[in-house]
Amino acid sequence: MPVFYYPLALTSMLGLGVQPLVTFFLGHSRMALESLAAFPVVNSLVFLFRGMGLSYQEVGVATAG
Repeated sequence: MPVFYYPLALTSMLGLGVQPLVTFFLGHSRMALESLAAFPVVNSLVFLFRGMGLSYQEVGVATAG
């Protein structure tokens, strides 16, 4: 497996692994209820833009070979 694929795989894993940490720290923040209420809305927007970004990466890898 070429070294080129490691950052792409790491980007996806970090994107999926950071969300539980953010939820944990939001729950322990100063305005936890308001933050946790707004978090799903922000998370859905991030998911839409992340999906587009990851699809561009996949197309780039597919057409590079």
